[in-house]
Amino acid sequence: MICKLSRCALTAAGLMYAVNAAAGEQNMPQQIPTVTRTIQAGELISDADIEIRDMTGRGLPSGTVLHKADLIGREAMRTLYPGSPITQRTVRKPPLARKGATVTVYFQARGLHLQTDGKLLEDGGAGETVRLMTELSSRVITGTVMEDGTIQVN
Repeated sequence: MICKLSRCALTAAGLMYAVNAAAGEQNMPQQIPTVTRTIQAGELISDADIEIRDMTGRGLPSGTVLHKADLIGREAMRTLYPGSPITQRTVRKPPLARKGATVTVYFQARGLHLQTDGKLLEDGGAGETVRLMTELSSRVITGTVMEDGTIQVN
């Protein structure tokens, strides 16, 4: 019985140490990239817009961007303020295809190749699915944005 109690005490002490160590890690300052000026939604982030600041892990939101390289060339999806942590949900790769733009739409099936123009109903990056309206029939269809900015419909 004493052996069981001492094992429980050691296990509890070990858990308390692990919890305290994890809490200590959250209080350690981390170097986090932030912006040096207010960046409006839709603006691209350049190297000159970024500075590294020390922040404690406890105050960082989930999904905080930890590396400067993950921000350069990204587009702000909402206003970013100087000194504030930036999350992955607030930046994105700039879309290749912009809402309202006229794009070339390709359809291929069993040796049949069709090409028409369409108007995008939403932004989209390479590999993303977007909705668009064909100019000839005014039908709404979906397609995949290709690397060259055209849309592939299957």
